[in-house]
Amino acid sequence: MRSVLKNVLPFQELVKLRAEKAGLLGYPTHSDFILDARMAKTKDTVKTFLTDMVGKMKEPLSAEFEGFLEIKERECKENGEECCGSVQPWDIYHYMQVSDNFSEVFF
Repeated sequence: MRSVLKNVLPFQELVKLRAEKAGLLGYPTHSDFILDARMAKTKDTVKTFLTDMVGKMKEPLSAEFEGFLEIKERECKENGEECCGSVQPWDIYHYMQVSDNFSEVFF
């Protein structure tokens, strides 16, 4: 039997036992049990925080990526290459380094 398949049953048992433990301690889920000991306390607090963070970051990230695209288009033109019209995931680190804001953001 492949090692991946050997791990499935123990993993399923672990998930079941974690849920059972949480229930015995009065928590609806294992994540609620874990989060209660941490700052967030509940999964709803985490979800609210992340949703709020995404909302706050959309506009600045959009502006940042527009700047990256301008740099990419300029580089493509300088190198005689056709630009695909978007910043790809593998482009991000490069454009973070060459953008004017890199040192302002990280140093």
